Formats: sequence, structure tokens, C-alpha cells
Amino acid sequence: MDRNRRRIWSRRLKRRQPPLPARPRRGSPRIAASTRGFTLFELLVVMMILAMVTAVTLPSIGGRLSAARERTAARDLATVLRQTRGAAIAGNRDLALTIDTNALTYATDGRPAHHLPEGLNVSLFAAETERLGRTAGRIRFFPDGSSTGGEVTLTSAKQTYLVRVDWLTGRADVVEAGDGGR
Repeated sequence: MDRNRRRIWSRRLKRRQPPLPARPRRGSPRIAASTRGFTLFELLVVMMILAMVTAVTLPSIGGRLSAARERTAARDLATVLRQTRGAAIAGNRDLALTIDTNALTYATDGRPAHHLPEGLNVSLFAAETERLGRTAGRIRFFPDGSSTGGEVTLTSAKQTYLVRVDWLTGRADVVEAGDGGR
């Protein structure tokens, strides 16, 4: 009787279980064809999309690089002005930074010239006694930290930077003035 009960229960359990889904065989050609990879057409479509995205983004990256180069030029000029002021105080003597707007260069007495990036329009506002012709001039620093004062304007197609030197304190600051050539 024990065997009969086991058979009955095993039949009942088999009926209650849902049938297992049919599993495809591993070597089935139908499955292998659909999972092989991408078609040539799909790859070409992806390549075209990447090319369009690259064509749109590259010009904006180039504009950012030139803006960064101009901002760096303004900051470098302000740094050299600050260094010149510090050297005048430390050496207890007058020192001047000479700026040539035509050659796009600036230099401290006895030091090599620094070059500004091409494509910048540079103008100098300096004391009349410090003018060296139409395209060059100086900003002079005194041993007490004061200066003759002045302003160097760096203008590009997109941006204008003002490097200002206060005559009383000799402090050099960079001011971003906004749209350049517009």
C-alpha cells in the first residue's frame, strides 16, 4: 500500500507543476544567426552619428581654447606687473614695464620680452611722461609701491580684458569687460 500511495502523490505533484519551457539547443543555427553581431549597415549608421556629433562639437572646443589663451595672456601680464612692483620695492629703485602694442610684447628692464597671442588688439593708456611713441609706453613702479598707473586693454573678437594698475597703490588687477569686437 505504501507503494500505491507514493505513486498517487507523485502523479498529483506532476500534474500541479507547470510544464518547463522548451530550451533551444546550443548548436541551433536559428539562435546563432541572430546573436552573431552587428550588421554593416548598423555600424555605418553609428559611424555617421558619431561624425555629426564631432562636427558640431569641435568648433566650440576651439573657441574655448582661444578664449582661455586670451584670459591667460591677461593674467600673465598682471602677474609680471605685480612682480615688477615687488622687485621695485625689494630693490628700492624705480622699475618699469615696457609695453609695445604693435609688436604685441612687454618686458621689464633687462629681462627678455613676453609675447602676447596673435589676433589680440592691444591698447595702452599710460602717463604722458611714460609714452614711447604711438605704439609703446611704460608703467613705472616706485620703491614705495606706488606707480605711474595705467591700463592695458586686450581685445579679441569675443572678449575684452582690462589690466589696470592703480597709480596710488601700484596694484594690478584683471577685469573681464565683456564682448570684444561686437
